[in-house]
Amino acid sequence: MRSNFRLFTNHLNIQPSSLQQQFTRFLRPLLLLLLLLPAGGALQAATACSEIATGSKQIAALIRESRYQQALQTFSRLQQGTSLDQCKDPAVLSDLYVSAATAFTLVVARDSAIKYLERSLQLSTKGNLPDIRRRASVTYAMLLNQLGAYERALMLYREVYREESRTAPRNYQRKSINSFNLGLTFQNLNQADSADYYLQQALLYADKAGFDPIKPNIFGLLAEQYIRQGDPSEAMRYARQALQASKKNNNSEQVLQGWLLQADVHIAANNLKEALSCLRQADRLTNDSTYTLLRAKIYKSRYQIMLGQGDSLLAVRDLLHYQQIRDTLELRNIKAQTESLSNMLEIAEEKYQLERRLNKIERTQLIQRYSLALLVAVIVIILILFRLYYIDVRTKSLLFKISLSRKNQQQLGTQRHEDIFYQAVESVEKDKLYLDPDFSITQLARLLGTNEKYLSNAIKEGSGDNFKAFINQYRINSIKQRIEDAIVSGNPITRFSAIGEECGFKNESTFYRVFKEETGMAPKEYANMMKKHLHP
Repeated sequence: MRSNFRLFTNHLNIQPSSLQQQFTRFLRPLLLLLLLLPAGGALQAATACSEIATGSKQIAALIRESRYQQALQTFSRLQQGTSLDQCKDPAVLSDLYVSAATAFTLVVARDSAIKYLERSLQLSTKGNLPDIRRRASVTYAMLLNQLGAYERALMLYREVYREESRTAPRNYQRKSINSFNLGLTFQNLNQADSADYYLQQALLYADKAGFDPIKPNIFGLLAEQYIRQGDPSEAMRYARQALQASKKNNNSEQVLQGWLLQADVHIAANNLKEALSCLRQADRLTNDSTYTLLRAKIYKSRYQIMLGQGDSLLAVRDLLHYQQIRDTLELRNIKAQTESLSNMLEIAEEKYQLERRLNKIERTQLIQRYSLALLVAVIVIILILFRLYYIDVRTKSLLFKISLSRKNQQQLGTQRHEDIFYQAVESVEKDKLYLDPDFSITQLARLLGTNEKYLSNAIKEGSGDNFKAFINQYRINSIKQRIEDAIVSGNPITRFSAIGEECGFKNESTFYRVFKEETGMAPKEYANMMKKHLHP
C-alpha cells in the first residue's frame, strides 16, 4: 500500500510526506463526518426493525386471543408509519407478513392474505430463513386448500415435507403434521390410496412423538374418507376413535366434532335414529354464542334426518335455522372485508401525505447539511482512495469471481444429487425393488444410468442414510403395513420371519435387528400395539 501511495504522489510530482500532512490536517475531519452520516441512518433502521418485531409479536398474541380486527389494526398502524420503509431486515419483515396474512385469512380477506404470504415467501427465500419460509408455505398451502387450488397446495406441502425430512428426520411431531397435511390434500384431490398412506403415517408419527392433539383430526379424516368410499362400518370405527381421542384431550370443540362425525356416518348408513341421538349429544355442548359454524352443521344434519323421516315441518325449521346462521356469517365476512378495504385505502392516503411531508423535510435538510465545499472534498477523497485501493479491489474482485464459480459448481452438483435421489425413490417405490433380497446398489445404479459412488452420495444427502438403511426403511414399512392388514382382516400371524422374507430380508436375525432399530420394538410387540390401537 505504501508503494502504491508513493508511485501515485510521484506521478503528480508531490512529496508523500507533504500530501500526508495535508490529508491529515484537512480531510480527516471530513471523513469522520461522512462516516457519521450513515451511522444515523443505521440507527433509524435498527429502531424501525425493533418496532416492527414488537408489533409482530402483538399481532400474534391478538390472533391467539381471537381478536382478529385488533390484530389488523396493529398492522395498519405499522403501515402508517415509516418503519416498513426503513427496516431492511428480511427476517423481521417476513415474520410480520406471515402474522398479518394469518389475520387476513381468519377474517376471510383471502386476497390480502395471499399478497402478504407471497411477500413473506420472497423475503424468507432471499434471506435464507427456512423456519419462516416453512410457516409461510404451510399457511399458504392451507389457504390454497380452502380456495380449491389443491395441486398448488400439494406442491407446497411436498416441499415442506422434503425439506423437514432432510433437516429434522427425527422430529416426529412435525412429521405427523406434515403427513396429515399431505393426507388432507390428497383426500381433496380424491386420491384415496395416497390419502390413506399419509394419514396412517401421520398416526404412526403422532404415536412416536406422543402428539395426542392431532389424533382426533387424523381419525376424523380417515372416517370421512371411508364415508366417501361407502364403507360405514370402517368409517364408524375411526369416528369412535376420534371421539375417544377428543375426550382424552379434554377438548370440548373436538368432542363436539366427534359427535357430528358419528352423526354423519349414521346418516350415510341411513341409521337416522342413531344419527339423531348423536346430534343431541353434540347440541348439549353448544350454545348461541359459541361454535357458530358447528351449530350450523347440527341444523343441516338434523334437516337431512327430518327430511328422511318425512317430518317436513321440523325439516323446514332446521333448514331456516341453518340458513340464518350462514347468512349471519356471510354478513360478518362482508363487513370484515369492507373494513379491511377501507383501512387499506386510509393507510394508502395517509402514507402518501406522510411521504410528501418527509420528502419536503429531507430536501430542506439535504440543502442545509451539504455544501459545495463538502462535495468537492468528497470528490477529492474518492479520487485519492480509488487510486490507493485500486489494486486491492481488483484482486478481491478476481477472488470473488473464483469463489462464485466454485460455489456455482457445488450448487450444480447438489442439484444433480437431488435429481438422482428422487429418481431412485421413484424407481424403488414404483417397482417395489426392495422386495428383492438380492437387490443391490449396483443394480439400482444400472437402472438409473449412473455410477455406484455418485448414487451412494445422492442417497446419503437425500435421506441421511446409506443404501442398506435406505432400502431397509421401505422393507420395514412394507412389513408394518402387512402386519396391520393382517390385524384388520383378522388373519393370524404365525411366523413374522416369513413376512420379513417376503419383504426382502434374507435371514431372520437381520430382519429382527433392523425392525427393532427402526421401531424400537420387536415385530410381535408391534403387532400387539397395533391390535390395541386398531381394536381398542
